[in-house]
Amino acid sequence: MEAAGASRLSDEDLLLRGKEDLIQMLKSLENRNVDLMLEHGQLMKDVNRSLQVHLHEIRSLKEVNQRLQEDNQELRELCCFLDDDRQKGRKMCREWQRFGRYTAGVLWRDVGLYQQKLTELEAGQEALRAENAELKEILEKKNDCDSDVFIVNSLPIRSEFGGGAERGGSVSFTQKLSAWDIDLCCF
Repeated sequence: MEAAGASRLSDEDLLLRGKEDLIQMLKSLENRNVDLMLEHGQLMKDVNRSLQVHLHEIRSLKEVNQRLQEDNQELRELCCFLDDDRQKGRKMCREWQRFGRYTAGVLWRDVGLYQQKLTELEAGQEALRAENAELKEILEKKNDCDSDVFIVNSLPIRSEFGGGAERGGSVSFTQKLSAWDIDLCCF
């Protein structure tokens, strides 16, 4: 009879059985008990081994978690630093934009003033050109008159009084006046 069935027998059934049968049942139950204890021990070893593996995994995960928390803290600090840097960059960008607008305004104003001065200078230059043209024309007329006077002066001058004199001789006051009249008529 097997050991599992023997453990279910009542006390009366056990009394009815013989000594040898009971001894055999007891031995089989002891063997079964030893087997169960060995199996239980093996299961406990497996559980302990599994528990050790889990504990090791927990320690590893705690270390990884600690590293990740440290990395997370570093990243937060880096984000704060970058955000501060970004804010500074924005502020500097706004300052440069203001500076650029101001500089552009000043340059436009200066360009306007320079253009106005240039216009005034061009008008002055135009006036000088006109004046130079007039002076050139006057000089040309004068040069023409000088050449006419030279021609007239090289001719003998006759006086109203009938006397004539060469250029090399004495010239009367009237003769000088008539020479000046020729000069003035050229103008």
